[in-house]
Amino acid sequence: MKAACPTCRSKFYVVSQNLALVPPKYHDFLLPSVRKLFIDIPSQSRLKKDVAILNGRVKSLQKDKDLLMEKCEAYMASADKHAQGEKEARMRAGEAQRQLEELQKKYTLMKKKYRTEPRDDCVNASNASTSMMSVASTSRQKPESAEAPSQRLPARNFLEPLKSSTSSRPKRPLPKSRLWLPSHLADNNMLDPPPIFRKKLRTIRRTDVHMSGSDTEHS
Repeated sequence: MKAACPTCRSKFYVVSQNLALVPPKYHDFLLPSVRKLFIDIPSQSRLKKDVAILNGRVKSLQKDKDLLMEKCEAYMASADKHAQGEKEARMRAGEAQRQLEELQKKYTLMKKKYRTEPRDDCVNASNASTSMMSVASTSRQKPESAEAPSQRLPARNFLEPLKSSTSSRPKRPLPKSRLWLPSHLADNNMLDPPPIFRKKLRTIRRTDVHMSGSDTEHS
C-alpha cells in the first residue's frame, strides 16, 4: 500500500503494523508511517486581557440599555398621560365653544327683540315729560297775562328820560335768555328728551307806554 507525501509528492509504502506479531520488547522501536504534529501555541495572556476588556464593555452597554429602556418607558407613560389630558382639554374647549355659540344666539335674539318692541317705561317717561312741559308753559304765561295796569305805570316815568338819550347813545343788545331746564331732564335713561324752551324777556314798546298813559288819564 502506497501513499503520496503532502510536500514533495513522492510515493512511499504504508504498512499497517500488527503489534501482535512483534514481541513486546520491540514495540518502542516501531514508529508509524503517519505521525501526529504538535504546534506550539503562543501565550494567551494578551487574549485574556482583551476578553476581560470586552466583557466590561458588554456589561456597561447592558447597563446603559437597561437605563435607556427605563427612561423610554417613563417617557411613554408621561406621553400617554399628556395625550389623555390634551384630549380632555379639547373636549372641554369644544363644550365651552358650544356654550358660547348658544349664548351668542340668545344674545342676538334678545337684541332683535328689544330693537323691534318699544319699551313701556320709555313711553311713560316721554308722556310725563310732555305733560310737565305743558304745565310749565302755562304757568309761565299766566303771570304775564294777569299783570295789572297799576304795575305798568312806573314804566312811563322810566322811559321818559330814556327817550332823550336814545338819539345820543347806541342801543345795547338785550341779554340772552336763560335756558329753562325741567328737573326730569336729568334722567339719562330717556331716549327722546323733550325740546328746550327759552324764556323770552318781554320788551317794553311804545304802545304799552301809550296804553299805560291812557289808563292813568281815565283813572
